[in-house]
Amino acid sequence: MPCHFRDCAIFGLMLLLMTASVHAHPVSYTDAWVKVSDVVEVRLNVFLDDVLRHQLDLPEDQTTVDADIFRAALKQHAATLQTQLRIFDQNGHRLRSTVRSVPEWDDGSSDDGARDVNLSADSSLKLSWQIEYAREDDDQPLAALCFVHNFTHRDLTEPGELRLHLQHQPSRRRFDSVIPPNRPHTVVFPNTSQQLNYSAFNSASSRLVITPVAIVHEFTAPLSLLGAVSESEAVVNALAHSDEAADDSTLDKSTATELQQQVAAWMRANVRLTVDGQTQDCSDVQLQLVPPGSTMEDDLVAAESSGSERDVLPVLGTLAAIRMLYRPSVSVQDVELSFQKRPGAFDEWNVEIITDAAQTAQNLPFVEGGEQSAAVSWSAEPVDAQKSVAAESAVELERPDQWKPVSSEQHRPGIRGAVVGFLTTTAIFGMVFCNRRVLSRRLAMLLFVVGLVTGGVCLATMPDRVDVVDQAETRALADHLLEQVYTAVLKQDEHKALDRLSEVLDAGLAEQVFLDTRETLSATSSEALLVSLESVEIDQLEAVEFDQRPDLINVQATWRVRGTVYHWGHNHVRQLVLCGNIALKRVEGNWKISSIVQTQPARFEAVTTEAAGV
Repeated sequence: MPCHFRDCAIFGLMLLLMTASVHAHPVSYTDAWVKVSDVVEVRLNVFLDDVLRHQLDLPEDQTTVDADIFRAALKQHAATLQTQLRIFDQNGHRLRSTVRSVPEWDDGSSDDGARDVNLSADSSLKLSWQIEYAREDDDQPLAALCFVHNFTHRDLTEPGELRLHLQHQPSRRRFDSVIPPNRPHTVVFPNTSQQLNYSAFNSASSRLVITPVAIVHEFTAPLSLLGAVSESEAVVNALAHSDEAADDSTLDKSTATELQQQVAAWMRANVRLTVDGQTQDCSDVQLQLVPPGSTMEDDLVAAESSGSERDVLPVLGTLAAIRMLYRPSVSVQDVELSFQKRPGAFDEWNVEIITDAAQTAQNLPFVEGGEQSAAVSWSAEPVDAQKSVAAESAVELERPDQWKPVSSEQHRPGIRGAVVGFLTTTAIFGMVFCNRRVLSRRLAMLLFVVGLVTGGVCLATMPDRVDVVDQAETRALADHLLEQVYTAVLKQDEHKALDRLSEVLDAGLAEQVFLDTRETLSATSSEALLVSLESVEIDQLEAVEFDQRPDLINVQATWRVRGTVYHWGHNHVRQLVLCGNIALKRVEGNWKISSIVQTQPARFEAVTTEAAGV
């Protein structure tokens, strides 16, 4: 009997704990089923316990709630939901909400058609409200929505969350997300011209592009979540949940410029890049503010997308895109990128590392305390010398001695033949003239004919030999030599680069050309950074002999260095246009470059469809 009593007591205690836990409802989440078309239809499924928590102040020992009181609480909670969930369009304008339906508390269990609420049995029930959100100004297509909610309460052991299930009917796409309270969440709808990663608008992401010439760190994060601007009045007002909260979450130009300066200063102070153990100075910081739904150009953020042409810029949903440029003076072997402080309200850091050989991605947590909040490292992989030599030998199929840029041509009548023929004919004619008295008429005529024939033979058999520069052959030769130069310069290993350059450059020129070419590529890296080389092509060329020497050619040329550029999460092809004078010299039977003098600043151009061969 005591054993049965003990078992019953344990069972009763467990039941009491379960009942108490259900009533306490330590975890709360609200489901939002959203349909987006001309209007935004939202069905909110809310726990009954959350309604009581926000609308009624119940004593801890109360177990039921009168049905009439609960009906009134349901109606009051409709207004609360409109305050708890705010939706903004891509321009930062708040959508107007209208309650279309309120749940009924009527199950026919009593004579009047309603029963009281049992706090133990009914607390986990889900109740549904239908709310419609509409735009006041719908001249522009709806390109994005930003959701900000406050479905939480101080009595909850864990912050409440919004489980978003959105259907974009025009594109028939579905978006599912779990959103913490007071954290803006942006949904960008599909757009054929949009090249951004949609998740970038809700997370902290870094892309580290590593080349021998320069290193670029691209960081994107929601503007409103960055710690550098979190205390700004505009951001605080946008995130405020109250009846007096602003209808529009926008920034004017002066405020946007001020926030840009704050973010840039914070990034310079808290982002550290080390190369081979040495801390690098950031040579340039570019920061753009990209509103949701705006178009990112194929290389840089367009002015119209950055808000520079806008009178106002939305706070919520706007992406801060920061590009930090580093120009290390040594070849890159080991790189570490770190944040000294957490950049904002982010738990994870999405990092991509891009090189000419590979592209990797990883997620790292942000931690508090210590010398660093988060750090990521990269090291160049050791190269097998035998495999490297074999690979380079397989690639280098064409040798400079295959081209014949200078050829000899015979010109008839030549100057030398004309002179010899003239002198010979004149001598014979002179002899005939001087001996005209002793020579017979027939012999004089014969000698006269012999003189003419001798002069003609001299003209025919003694042509002039002229060295002529073949423009087509010179173009092919210069193409090959320049491609070898840029291929070598973009190698991570400086020693291998110099060895490769010595094969196509005159003695003592390899190091100077190596430094000059890297300086040219580094100078243009603020505009775009070549990750890998595709081709080098001569666009315009005029080649002439240098001082009538067949072993020297002076080339005035415009050439294009085409390669892959990485910008804001996508790759594309760009071409660097250069102009200059190139001297070619024949050394031991092989043609090499003896000098390269750039005559105009290098510039990047987009590759047209025809040029890309599409």
